[in-house]
Amino acid sequence: MAMNNRVLSIEIGNSFTKICEMDYKVKKPKVYKVLTVETPEGIVVDGMLQPTQEYAEHLVNALATNGIRTKKVIFTISSTRVASREVQIPNVKASKIEALVKTNANDYFPVDLTQYEIGYYLAGGLAENGKLRVMALACPKALLNSYDQLAQMCGWEVECFDYSSNSLYQILRDEKSEKVTMVIKIDENSTIVTVLSAGKVLLQRTVAYGVQDAIETMIASGAYAVNDPMSAVERFQKKTCLNRVLHQGDKVWEENAGRWEDEDAGNVEVTEARQKITASLEPLIVGVSRVIDFYDSRNSENPIEKSYVTGLGGSFSGMSKLFTNCLERKVHTLSEMDDKIGMSKAIRSTRPAAYISCLGAVLAPVGLIDKSTQKSKGLTVVSGTNYTFVSVAVLVLGVILSIAMAATSVTRYLGNVAQNVYLQNRVQELQPAQAVYNDYLAAEAQYDKYTYLYAYTQTPNENLVEFINELEQILPDSFYTNSFSSDQTGISMSVTVEGKAAAARTILNIRNMQSIDDVEISNITDSKDETGTSIVTFSITGSYKELTDETEESGEAQADTQTAQ
Repeated sequence: MAMNNRVLSIEIGNSFTKICEMDYKVKKPKVYKVLTVETPEGIVVDGMLQPTQEYAEHLVNALATNGIRTKKVIFTISSTRVASREVQIPNVKASKIEALVKTNANDYFPVDLTQYEIGYYLAGGLAENGKLRVMALACPKALLNSYDQLAQMCGWEVECFDYSSNSLYQILRDEKSEKVTMVIKIDENSTIVTVLSAGKVLLQRTVAYGVQDAIETMIASGAYAVNDPMSAVERFQKKTCLNRVLHQGDKVWEENAGRWEDEDAGNVEVTEARQKITASLEPLIVGVSRVIDFYDSRNSENPIEKSYVTGLGGSFSGMSKLFTNCLERKVHTLSEMDDKIGMSKAIRSTRPAAYISCLGAVLAPVGLIDKSTQKSKGLTVVSGTNYTFVSVAVLVLGVILSIAMAATSVTRYLGNVAQNVYLQNRVQELQPAQAVYNDYLAAEAQYDKYTYLYAYTQTPNENLVEFINELEQILPDSFYTNSFSSDQTGISMSVTVEGKAAAARTILNIRNMQSIDDVEISNITDSKDETGTSIVTFSITGSYKELTDETEESGEAQADTQTAQ
Protein backbone atom coordinates (compact mmCIF):
# COMPACT_ATOMS: atom_id res chain seq x y z
CA MET A 1 0.00 0.00 0.00
CA ALA A 2 1.46 3.29 -1.04
CA MET A 3 2.22 5.88 1.61
CA ASN A 4 -0.11 8.43 0.00
CA ASN A 5 -3.11 6.22 0.87
CA ARG A 6 -2.37 6.43 4.58
CA VAL A 7 -3.96 8.85 7.02
CA LEU A 8 -3.57 9.80 10.64
CA SER A 9 -6.85 9.03 12.42
CA ILE A 10 -6.86 11.26 15.51
CA GLU A 11 -9.21 11.58 18.50
CA ILE A 12 -8.37 14.42 20.91
CA GLY A 13 -9.80 13.87 24.39
CA ASN A 14 -9.59 16.02 27.51
CA SER A 15 -6.60 14.08 28.85
CA PHE A 16 -5.28 12.01 25.92
CA THR A 17 -4.75 12.38 22.19
CA LYS A 18 -5.05 9.00 20.45
CA ILE A 19 -3.44 8.58 17.01
CA CYS A 20 -3.55 5.69 14.52
CA GLU A 21 -1.66 5.55 11.23
CA MET A 22 -3.91 3.57 8.88
CA ASP A 23 -4.93 2.87 5.32
CA TYR A 24 -7.76 4.98 3.93
CA LYS A 25 -10.40 4.30 1.26
CA VAL A 26 -9.80 0.54 1.23
CA LYS A 27 -12.19 -2.27 2.11
CA LYS A 28 -10.17 -3.57 5.05
CA PRO A 29 -7.74 -0.88 6.26
CA LYS A 30 -4.54 -1.96 7.95
CA VAL A 31 -3.22 -0.35 11.13
CA TYR A 32 0.48 0.48 10.95
CA LYS A 33 1.17 2.33 14.20
CA VAL A 34 -0.74 3.59 17.23
CA LEU A 35 0.30 5.97 19.96
CA THR A 36 -1.21 8.04 22.75
CA VAL A 37 -0.02 11.54 23.65
CA GLU A 38 -1.10 13.40 26.76
CA THR A 39 -3.42 16.37 26.07
CA PRO A 40 -2.44 19.42 28.17
CA GLU A 41 -5.13 20.99 30.33
CA GLY A 42 -7.17 23.67 28.56
CA ILE A 43 -6.57 22.40 25.02
CA VAL A 44 -10.08 20.86 24.77
CA VAL A 45 -13.21 22.63 26.02
CA ASP A 46 -16.31 20.53 25.24
CA GLY A 47 -14.76 19.31 22.02
CA MET A 48 -13.62 22.79 20.92
CA LEU A 49 -9.84 23.06 20.54
CA GLN A 50 -7.71 25.91 21.81
CA PRO A 51 -4.40 24.71 20.35
CA THR A 52 -1.05 26.09 21.45
CA GLN A 53 2.23 26.04 19.56
CA GLU A 54 3.72 23.94 22.35
CA TYR A 55 1.00 21.27 21.96
CA ALA A 56 1.40 21.24 18.16
CA GLU A 57 5.18 20.80 18.46
CA HIS A 58 4.64 18.02 21.00
CA LEU A 59 2.41 16.12 18.52
CA VAL A 60 4.84 16.61 15.62
CA ASN A 61 7.77 15.42 17.75
CA ALA A 62 5.82 12.37 18.96
CA LEU A 63 5.06 11.36 15.37
CA ALA A 64 8.68 11.85 14.32
CA THR A 65 9.90 9.77 17.28
CA ASN A 66 7.62 6.93 16.14
CA GLY A 67 8.76 7.22 12.51
CA ILE A 68 5.39 8.49 11.22
CA ARG A 69 5.61 10.85 8.23
CA THR A 70 1.95 10.82 7.08
CA LYS A 71 0.44 14.32 6.74
CA LYS A 72 -3.22 13.65 5.87
CA VAL A 73 -5.52 13.48 8.91
CA ILE A 74 -9.07 12.50 9.85
CA PHE A 75 -10.29 14.00 13.12
CA THR A 76 -12.94 12.26 15.20
CA ILE A 77 -15.04 14.82 17.10
CA SER A 78 -16.93 14.26 20.36
CA SER A 79 -18.78 17.31 21.67
CA THR A 80 -22.18 18.34 23.05
CA ARG A 81 -21.94 21.28 20.63
CA VAL A 82 -22.69 18.84 17.81
CA ALA A 83 -26.45 18.42 17.47
CA SER A 84 -27.68 15.02 16.27
CA ARG A 85 -31.13 13.74 15.43
CA GLU A 86 -32.45 10.56 13.88
CA VAL A 87 -34.69 11.35 10.91
CA GLN A 88 -36.50 9.36 8.26
CA ILE A 89 -36.16 10.23 4.57
CA PRO A 90 -37.42 8.60 1.37
CA ASN A 91 -35.43 5.53 0.35
CA VAL A 92 -33.34 7.26 -2.31
CA LYS A 93 -29.98 6.31 -3.85
CA ALA A 94 -26.89 6.83 -1.72
CA SER A 95 -25.72 9.70 -3.93
CA LYS A 96 -28.93 11.64 -3.20
CA ILE A 97 -28.96 11.32 0.59
CA GLU A 98 -26.60 14.22 1.40
CA ALA A 99 -28.56 16.71 -0.72
CA LEU A 100 -31.86 15.56 0.79
CA VAL A 101 -30.58 15.88 4.38
CA LYS A 102 -29.13 19.35 3.77
CA THR A 103 -32.30 20.53 2.02
CA ASN A 104 -34.41 19.61 5.05
CA ALA A 105 -31.84 20.62 7.69
CA ASN A 106 -33.97 23.61 8.78
CA ASP A 107 -36.68 21.17 9.86
CA TYR A 108 -34.22 19.12 11.91
CA PHE A 109 -32.24 21.85 13.70
CA PRO A 110 -33.75 25.17 14.91
CA VAL A 111 -30.47 27.11 14.57
CA ASP A 112 -28.78 29.54 12.17
CA LEU A 113 -27.48 26.97 9.70
CA THR A 114 -25.03 29.43 8.16
CA GLN A 115 -22.91 28.79 11.26
CA TYR A 116 -23.05 24.99 10.96
CA GLU A 117 -21.86 22.20 8.68
CA ILE A 118 -24.49 19.51 8.06
CA GLY A 119 -23.54 15.85 7.88
CA TYR A 120 -25.18 12.47 8.27
CA TYR A 121 -24.64 8.76 8.65
CA LEU A 122 -26.98 5.83 8.10
CA ALA A 123 -28.58 4.49 11.28
CA GLY A 124 -29.13 1.08 9.69
CA GLY A 125 -31.91 -0.30 7.52
CA LEU A 126 -35.42 0.94 6.84
CA ALA A 127 -38.14 2.04 9.25
CA GLU A 128 -41.47 0.23 9.38
CA ASN A 129 -42.92 2.76 6.93
CA GLY A 130 -40.23 1.91 4.36
CA LYS A 131 -38.26 5.12 4.85
CA LEU A 132 -34.49 5.29 5.35
CA ARG A 133 -33.22 5.79 8.93
CA VAL A 134 -30.57 8.52 8.95
CA MET A 135 -28.72 10.27 11.79
CA ALA A 136 -28.44 13.96 10.83
CA LEU A 137 -25.66 16.08 12.38
CA ALA A 138 -25.14 19.84 12.75
CA CYS A 139 -21.57 20.75 13.69
CA PRO A 140 -20.56 24.38 14.43
CA LYS A 141 -18.12 25.71 11.84
CA ALA A 142 -16.17 27.34 14.67
CA LEU A 143 -15.50 23.89 16.12
CA LEU A 144 -14.26 22.55 12.78
CA ASN A 145 -12.11 25.65 12.30
CA SER A 146 -10.37 24.98 15.63
CA TYR A 147 -9.25 21.59 14.27
CA ASP A 148 -8.17 23.19 10.99
CA GLN A 149 -6.07 25.63 13.02
CA LEU A 150 -4.27 22.78 14.79
CA ALA A 151 -3.71 21.01 11.45
CA GLN A 152 -2.09 24.14 9.99
CA MET A 153 0.16 24.49 13.05
CA CYS A 154 1.28 20.85 12.62
CA GLY A 155 1.64 21.01 8.84
CA TRP A 156 -1.18 18.52 8.23
CA GLU A 157 -3.87 18.38 5.55
CA VAL A 158 -7.40 17.68 6.85
CA GLU A 159 -8.97 14.91 4.76
CA CYS A 160 -12.33 15.01 6.55
CA PHE A 161 -14.02 14.82 9.96
CA ASP A 162 -15.95 12.07 11.69
CA TYR A 163 -18.35 12.05 14.64
CA SER A 164 -17.54 9.69 17.52
CA SER A 165 -20.95 7.97 17.45
CA ASN A 166 -20.51 7.17 13.77
CA SER A 167 -16.91 5.98 14.28
CA LEU A 168 -18.19 3.52 16.87
CA TYR A 169 -21.16 2.43 14.74
CA GLN A 170 -18.99 1.68 11.69
CA ILE A 171 -16.91 -0.76 13.78
CA LEU A 172 -19.94 -2.38 15.42
CA ARG A 173 -22.49 -2.71 12.61
CA ASP A 174 -22.97 -6.29 11.49
CA GLU A 175 -25.91 -6.84 9.16
CA LYS A 176 -25.59 -10.63 9.51
CA SER A 177 -25.98 -10.88 13.30
CA GLU A 178 -29.54 -10.72 14.61
CA LYS A 179 -28.33 -10.73 18.23
CA VAL A 180 -29.16 -7.63 20.25
CA THR A 181 -25.76 -6.32 21.33
CA MET A 182 -24.88 -3.54 23.77
CA VAL A 183 -21.50 -1.79 23.56
CA ILE A 184 -20.35 0.59 26.31
CA LYS A 185 -17.58 2.91 25.04
CA ILE A 186 -15.92 4.50 28.08
CA ASP A 187 -13.79 7.63 27.55
CA GLU A 188 -12.27 10.11 29.99
CA ASN A 189 -15.34 12.26 30.68
CA SER A 190 -18.21 10.57 28.84
CA THR A 191 -19.53 7.16 27.87
CA ILE A 192 -21.57 6.17 24.80
CA VAL A 193 -24.00 3.26 25.24
CA THR A 194 -25.09 1.74 21.91
CA VAL A 195 -27.63 -1.06 21.46
CA LEU A 196 -27.88 -2.51 17.96
CA SER A 197 -29.05 -5.57 16.04
CA ALA A 198 -28.57 -6.62 12.41
CA GLY A 199 -26.76 -3.36 11.67
CA LYS A 200 -29.61 -1.21 13.07
CA VAL A 201 -29.10 1.19 16.00
CA LEU A 202 -31.92 0.47 18.46
CA LEU A 203 -30.72 2.95 21.09
CA GLN A 204 -27.75 5.27 21.59
CA ARG A 205 -27.30 7.39 24.70
CA THR A 206 -24.41 9.36 26.24
CA VAL A 207 -23.62 9.14 29.97
CA ALA A 208 -21.75 12.17 31.33
CA TYR A 209 -19.16 10.12 33.25
CA GLY A 210 -15.98 8.27 32.32
CA VAL A 211 -12.73 7.11 33.94
CA GLN A 212 -11.21 10.55 34.61
CA ASP A 213 -12.16 10.36 38.32
CA ALA A 214 -10.61 6.89 38.61
CA ILE A 215 -7.36 8.15 37.03
CA GLU A 216 -7.21 11.16 39.38
CA THR A 217 -8.04 8.97 42.40
CA MET A 218 -5.15 6.62 41.58
CA ILE A 219 -2.70 9.53 41.29
CA ALA A 220 -3.94 11.19 44.51
CA SER A 221 -3.72 7.95 46.53
CA GLY A 222 0.05 7.66 46.12
CA ALA A 223 -0.26 3.89 46.54
CA TYR A 224 0.70 3.04 42.96
CA ALA A 225 3.65 5.46 42.53
CA VAL A 226 2.16 7.19 39.47
CA ASN A 227 2.30 10.97 39.08
CA ASP A 228 0.64 11.68 35.73
CA PRO A 229 -2.45 10.46 33.79
CA MET A 230 -0.39 8.59 31.18
CA SER A 231 1.39 6.49 33.82
CA ALA A 232 -1.93 5.86 35.58
CA VAL A 233 -3.55 4.54 32.38
CA GLU A 234 -0.59 2.24 31.71
CA ARG A 235 -0.92 0.90 35.27
CA PHE A 236 -4.67 0.33 34.81
CA GLN A 237 -4.05 -1.56 31.56
CA LYS A 238 -1.24 -3.80 32.83
CA LYS A 239 -2.48 -4.72 36.32
CA THR A 240 -5.94 -5.02 37.84
CA CYS A 241 -6.53 -2.01 40.11
CA LEU A 242 -10.31 -2.48 40.45
CA ASN A 243 -12.41 -4.59 42.78
CA ARG A 244 -15.02 -7.03 41.52
CA VAL A 245 -17.85 -5.04 43.13
CA LEU A 246 -18.40 -1.36 43.91
CA HIS A 247 -18.63 -1.68 47.68
CA GLN A 248 -17.31 -4.20 50.15
CA GLY A 249 -20.00 -6.74 50.95
CA ASP A 250 -21.85 -6.32 47.65
CA LYS A 251 -23.05 -9.52 45.99
CA VAL A 252 -20.66 -11.07 43.47
CA TRP A 253 -22.93 -11.99 40.57
CA GLU A 254 -20.34 -14.18 38.81
CA GLU A 255 -17.88 -15.61 41.29
CA ASN A 256 -15.59 -17.22 38.72
CA ALA A 257 -15.44 -14.43 36.16
CA GLY A 258 -12.02 -15.43 34.92
CA ARG A 259 -8.71 -14.96 36.70
CA TRP A 260 -8.74 -12.15 39.25
CA GLU A 261 -5.44 -10.62 40.25
CA ASP A 262 -5.25 -9.91 43.97
CA GLU A 263 -1.51 -9.98 44.56
CA ASP A 264 -1.71 -6.80 46.69
CA ALA A 265 -4.24 -8.20 49.14
CA GLY A 266 -1.81 -7.88 52.05
CA ASN A 267 -0.96 -4.23 51.34
CA VAL A 268 -3.37 -2.08 53.37
CA GLU A 269 -2.55 1.14 51.49
CA VAL A 270 -3.10 -0.43 48.07
CA THR A 271 -6.29 -2.18 49.22
CA GLU A 272 -7.72 1.14 50.46
CA ALA A 273 -6.73 2.96 47.26
CA ARG A 274 -8.24 0.19 45.15
CA GLN A 275 -11.55 0.55 46.98
CA LYS A 276 -11.60 4.33 46.43
CA ILE A 277 -10.76 3.92 42.74
CA THR A 278 -13.56 1.39 42.28
CA ALA A 279 -16.06 3.57 44.17
CA SER A 280 -15.23 6.54 41.90
CA LEU A 281 -16.80 4.57 39.01
CA GLU A 282 -20.22 4.36 40.71
CA PRO A 283 -21.78 7.36 38.85
CA LEU A 284 -20.68 5.81 35.55
CA ILE A 285 -22.10 2.37 36.35
CA VAL A 286 -25.36 3.83 37.70
CA GLY A 287 -25.73 5.93 34.53
CA VAL A 288 -25.20 2.90 32.29
CA SER A 289 -27.66 0.88 34.39
CA ARG A 290 -30.35 3.55 33.87
CA VAL A 291 -29.84 3.44 30.10
CA ILE A 292 -30.28 -0.36 30.21
CA ASP A 293 -33.47 0.00 32.29
CA PHE A 294 -34.75 2.57 29.77
CA TYR A 295 -34.10 0.15 26.89
CA ASP A 296 -35.61 -2.86 28.70
CA SER A 297 -38.80 -0.94 29.57
CA ARG A 298 -39.45 -0.27 25.87
CA ASN A 299 -38.00 -3.37 24.25
CA SER A 300 -39.02 -6.28 26.45
CA GLU A 301 -39.50 -8.41 23.31
CA ASN A 302 -35.86 -7.83 22.23
CA PRO A 303 -33.66 -8.29 25.32
CA ILE A 304 -29.93 -7.53 25.19
CA GLU A 305 -28.08 -10.79 24.53
CA LYS A 306 -24.40 -9.75 24.49
CA SER A 307 -22.66 -6.86 26.25
CA TYR A 308 -19.20 -5.34 25.78
CA VAL A 309 -17.04 -2.57 27.22
CA THR A 310 -14.57 -0.73 25.00
CA GLY A 311 -12.86 2.63 24.67
CA LEU A 312 -10.16 3.86 27.06
CA GLY A 313 -12.02 2.52 30.12
CA GLY A 314 -12.70 -0.76 28.34
CA SER A 315 -8.94 -1.28 28.05
CA PHE A 316 -8.56 -1.23 31.86
CA SER A 317 -7.83 -4.65 33.36
CA GLY A 318 -10.81 -5.88 35.40
CA MET A 319 -13.34 -3.37 34.00
CA SER A 320 -15.45 -6.02 32.26
CA LYS A 321 -15.62 -8.11 35.44
CA LEU A 322 -16.69 -5.11 37.53
CA PHE A 323 -19.49 -4.34 35.05
CA THR A 324 -20.47 -8.02 34.97
CA ASN A 325 -21.12 -8.06 38.71
CA CYS A 326 -22.69 -4.59 38.95
CA LEU A 327 -25.05 -5.00 35.97
CA GLU A 328 -25.67 -8.69 36.75
CA ARG A 329 -25.09 -9.71 33.14
CA LYS A 330 -22.02 -11.11 31.40
CA VAL A 331 -19.91 -8.23 30.02
CA HIS A 332 -16.95 -8.89 27.72
CA THR A 333 -14.12 -6.67 26.50
CA LEU A 334 -14.53 -5.71 22.86
CA SER A 335 -11.14 -6.28 21.24
CA GLU A 336 -11.81 -8.52 18.23
CA MET A 337 -12.09 -6.18 15.25
CA ASP A 338 -10.06 -8.18 12.74
CA ASP A 339 -13.04 -8.68 10.43
CA LYS A 340 -13.01 -4.98 9.50
CA ILE A 341 -9.56 -3.76 10.56
CA GLY A 342 -6.23 -5.43 9.76
CA MET A 343 -4.10 -5.54 12.91
CA SER A 344 -0.76 -7.18 13.49
CA LYS A 345 -0.03 -9.11 16.67
CA ALA A 346 2.01 -6.16 17.93
CA ILE A 347 -0.94 -3.78 17.46
CA ARG A 348 -3.34 -6.17 19.21
CA SER A 349 -1.01 -6.27 22.22
CA THR A 350 -1.45 -2.47 22.68
CA ARG A 351 -5.09 -2.91 23.81
CA PRO A 352 -6.75 -1.53 20.64
CA ALA A 353 -10.07 -0.97 22.46
CA ALA A 354 -8.68 2.43 23.54
CA TYR A 355 -8.38 3.42 19.86
CA ILE A 356 -11.78 2.17 18.68
CA SER A 357 -13.01 5.61 17.50
CA CYS A 358 -9.80 6.19 15.53
CA LEU A 359 -10.14 2.75 13.93
CA GLY A 360 -13.78 3.24 12.92
CA ALA A 361 -13.28 6.77 11.58
CA VAL A 362 -11.57 5.59 8.37
CA LEU A 363 -14.38 3.20 7.37
CA ALA A 364 -17.14 5.70 6.47
CA PRO A 365 -16.54 9.18 7.97
CA VAL A 366 -19.36 11.73 7.92
CA GLY A 367 -17.24 14.34 6.07
CA LEU A 368 -18.21 17.79 7.43
CA ILE A 369 -15.72 19.56 5.17
CA ASP A 370 -16.59 23.20 4.51
CA LYS A 371 -16.97 23.71 0.72
CA SER A 372 -15.42 27.18 0.99
CA THR A 373 -12.39 25.58 2.62
CA GLN A 374 -12.16 23.10 -0.26
CA LYS A 375 -12.19 25.93 -2.78
CA SER A 376 -9.46 27.80 -0.92
CA LYS A 377 -7.32 24.68 -1.14
CA GLY A 378 -7.90 24.42 -4.88
CA LEU A 379 -10.05 21.27 -4.68
CA THR A 380 -12.88 22.47 -6.94
CA VAL A 381 -12.85 20.57 -10.24
CA VAL A 382 -14.31 22.09 -13.42
CA SER A 383 -14.53 20.18 -16.70
CA GLY A 384 -16.24 20.07 -20.10
CA THR A 385 -15.87 23.70 -21.29
CA ASN A 386 -13.12 25.71 -23.01
CA TYR A 387 -12.77 28.30 -20.27
CA THR A 388 -9.64 29.85 -21.85
CA PHE A 389 -11.61 31.09 -24.84
CA VAL A 390 -14.46 32.28 -22.67
CA SER A 391 -12.06 34.13 -20.37
CA VAL A 392 -10.40 35.99 -23.30
CA ALA A 393 -13.75 37.01 -24.75
CA VAL A 394 -14.98 38.27 -21.40
CA LEU A 395 -11.73 40.19 -20.89
CA VAL A 396 -11.96 42.00 -24.28
CA LEU A 397 -15.61 42.87 -23.67
CA GLY A 398 -14.76 44.11 -20.19
CA VAL A 399 -12.06 46.46 -21.49
CA ILE A 400 -14.45 48.02 -24.03
CA LEU A 401 -17.20 48.50 -21.45
CA SER A 402 -14.84 49.83 -18.80
CA ILE A 403 -13.59 52.60 -21.12
CA ALA A 404 -17.16 53.66 -21.84
CA MET A 405 -18.15 53.67 -18.18
CA ALA A 406 -14.96 55.10 -16.67
CA ALA A 407 -16.20 58.69 -16.44
CA THR A 408 -19.37 57.79 -14.52
CA SER A 409 -17.87 55.06 -12.35
CA VAL A 410 -15.00 56.95 -10.65
CA THR A 411 -17.28 58.88 -8.34
CA ARG A 412 -19.34 55.76 -7.51
CA TYR A 413 -16.14 53.80 -6.88
CA LEU A 414 -14.79 56.33 -4.39
CA GLY A 415 -18.11 56.32 -2.56
CA ASN A 416 -18.10 52.53 -2.39
CA VAL A 417 -14.56 52.55 -1.01
CA ALA A 418 -15.61 54.85 1.81
CA GLN A 419 -18.70 52.71 2.48
CA ASN A 420 -16.55 49.57 2.54
CA VAL A 421 -14.16 51.09 5.10
CA TYR A 422 -17.12 52.06 7.29
CA LEU A 423 -18.66 48.57 7.05
CA GLN A 424 -15.34 46.86 7.85
CA ASN A 425 -15.02 48.99 10.98
CA ARG A 426 -18.59 48.19 11.87
CA VAL A 427 -17.91 44.45 11.52
CA GLN A 428 -15.01 44.73 13.94
CA GLU A 429 -17.17 46.59 16.44
CA LEU A 430 -19.91 43.95 16.32
CA GLN A 431 -17.59 40.93 16.38
CA PRO A 432 -18.09 40.28 20.15
CA ALA A 433 -21.87 40.24 19.63
CA GLN A 434 -21.46 37.49 17.02
CA ALA A 435 -19.66 35.29 19.58
CA VAL A 436 -22.45 35.86 22.13
CA TYR A 437 -25.05 35.05 19.46
CA ASN A 438 -23.24 31.84 18.54
CA ASP A 439 -23.18 30.79 22.21
CA TYR A 440 -26.90 31.53 22.40
CA LEU A 441 -27.62 29.34 19.37
CA ALA A 442 -25.53 26.52 20.81
CA ALA A 443 -27.35 26.74 24.16
CA GLU A 444 -30.72 26.82 22.39
CA ALA A 445 -29.83 23.72 20.38
CA GLN A 446 -28.68 21.96 23.56
CA TYR A 447 -31.93 22.88 25.32
CA ASP A 448 -34.00 21.50 22.43
CA LYS A 449 -31.98 18.28 22.52
CA TYR A 450 -32.51 17.84 26.28
CA THR A 451 -36.22 18.60 25.92
CA TYR A 452 -36.43 15.97 23.19
CA LEU A 453 -34.66 13.42 25.39
CA TYR A 454 -36.76 14.24 28.47
CA ALA A 455 -39.96 13.49 26.59
CA TYR A 456 -38.79 9.87 26.38
CA THR A 457 -38.12 9.59 30.13
CA GLN A 458 -41.77 9.87 31.13
CA THR A 459 -43.53 6.61 31.91
CA PRO A 460 -47.02 5.67 33.15
CA ASN A 461 -45.38 4.04 36.16
CA GLU A 462 -45.05 7.54 37.63
CA ASN A 463 -48.69 7.00 38.74
CA LEU A 464 -47.40 4.48 41.30
CA VAL A 465 -46.67 7.25 43.82
CA GLU A 466 -50.20 8.66 43.46
CA PHE A 467 -51.65 5.16 43.90
CA ILE A 468 -49.68 4.45 47.09
CA ASN A 469 -50.55 7.85 48.60
CA GLU A 470 -54.26 7.27 47.96
CA LEU A 471 -54.08 3.69 49.25
CA GLU A 472 -52.65 4.83 52.59
CA GLN A 473 -55.76 6.95 53.21
CA ILE A 474 -58.37 4.19 52.78
CA LEU A 475 -56.86 1.05 54.33
CA PRO A 476 -57.97 -0.37 57.70
CA ASP A 477 -55.39 -1.09 60.42
CA SER A 478 -55.68 -4.84 59.83
CA PHE A 479 -54.60 -4.60 56.16
CA TYR A 480 -51.57 -6.72 55.19
CA THR A 481 -49.87 -6.92 51.80
CA ASN A 482 -48.71 -10.43 50.85
CA SER A 483 -47.26 -9.49 47.42
CA PHE A 484 -47.16 -6.46 45.14
CA SER A 485 -46.05 -5.81 41.56
CA SER A 486 -46.30 -2.85 39.21
CA ASP A 487 -45.55 -2.25 35.53
CA GLN A 488 -46.21 0.53 33.05
CA THR A 489 -49.93 -0.12 32.86
CA GLY A 490 -51.11 -0.95 36.36
CA ILE A 491 -50.74 -2.86 39.64
CA SER A 492 -51.31 -6.36 40.96
CA MET A 493 -51.32 -7.29 44.65
CA SER A 494 -52.45 -9.95 47.13
CA VAL A 495 -53.76 -8.68 50.52
CA THR A 496 -55.17 -9.96 53.82
CA VAL A 497 -57.78 -8.21 56.03
CA GLU A 498 -59.17 -9.24 59.43
CA GLY A 499 -62.93 -9.67 59.34
CA LYS A 500 -65.45 -9.84 56.52
CA ALA A 501 -66.84 -6.36 57.24
CA ALA A 502 -63.39 -4.77 57.00
CA ALA A 503 -62.72 -6.74 53.81
CA ALA A 504 -65.99 -5.51 52.26
CA ARG A 505 -65.19 -1.86 53.13
CA THR A 506 -61.68 -2.24 51.75
CA ILE A 507 -62.94 -3.66 48.43
CA LEU A 508 -65.51 -0.86 48.12
CA ASN A 509 -62.90 1.85 48.83
CA ILE A 510 -60.44 0.37 46.33
CA ARG A 511 -63.10 0.28 43.61
CA ASN A 512 -63.67 4.02 44.20
CA MET A 513 -59.98 5.01 44.02
CA GLN A 514 -59.11 7.89 41.67
CA SER A 515 -55.68 6.60 40.61
CA ILE A 516 -56.69 3.19 39.16
CA ASP A 517 -59.45 1.85 36.95
CA ASP A 518 -60.79 -1.54 35.81
CA VAL A 519 -60.37 -2.95 39.32
CA GLU A 520 -60.85 -6.73 39.57
CA ILE A 521 -61.11 -8.70 42.85
CA SER A 522 -60.39 -12.43 42.69
CA ASN A 523 -59.24 -15.49 44.66
CA ILE A 524 -61.23 -14.55 47.79
CA THR A 525 -60.63 -17.00 50.63
CA ASP A 526 -61.94 -16.88 54.21
CA SER A 527 -60.17 -18.70 57.06
CA LYS A 528 -59.76 -18.39 60.82
CA ASP A 529 -56.58 -17.88 62.83
CA GLU A 530 -55.73 -19.47 66.22
CA THR A 531 -58.06 -17.08 68.07
CA GLY A 532 -60.98 -17.78 65.76
CA THR A 533 -60.76 -14.39 64.03
CA SER A 534 -61.91 -14.34 60.41
CA ILE A 535 -59.02 -13.77 57.97
CA VAL A 536 -59.99 -12.76 54.40
CA THR A 537 -57.39 -12.99 51.63
CA PHE A 538 -57.98 -11.75 48.05
CA SER A 539 -56.15 -10.50 44.95
CA ILE A 540 -56.48 -7.03 43.36
CA THR A 541 -55.58 -5.93 39.83
CA GLY A 542 -56.11 -2.50 38.28
CA SER A 543 -54.99 -0.21 35.49
CA TYR A 544 -53.59 3.27 36.04
CA LYS A 545 -55.78 6.22 35.16
CA GLU A 546 -54.17 9.11 33.31
CA LEU A 547 -53.30 11.73 35.92
CA THR A 548 -54.70 15.24 35.44
CA ASP A 549 -54.93 18.26 37.72
CA GLU A 550 -58.62 17.44 38.23
CA THR A 551 -57.76 13.86 39.23
CA GLU A 552 -55.19 15.02 41.76
CA GLU A 553 -57.62 17.56 43.31
CA SER A 554 -60.30 14.88 43.52
CA GLY A 555 -57.82 12.51 45.17
CA GLU A 556 -56.85 15.15 47.73
CA ALA A 557 -60.49 15.87 48.53
CA GLN A 558 -61.22 12.16 49.03
CA ALA A 559 -58.17 11.87 51.28
CA ASP A 560 -59.42 14.76 53.44
CA THR A 561 -62.85 13.10 53.75
CA GLN A 562 -61.32 9.75 54.75
CA THR A 563 -59.12 11.46 57.33
CA ALA A 564 -62.11 13.29 58.84
CA GLN A 565 -64.08 10.05 59.09
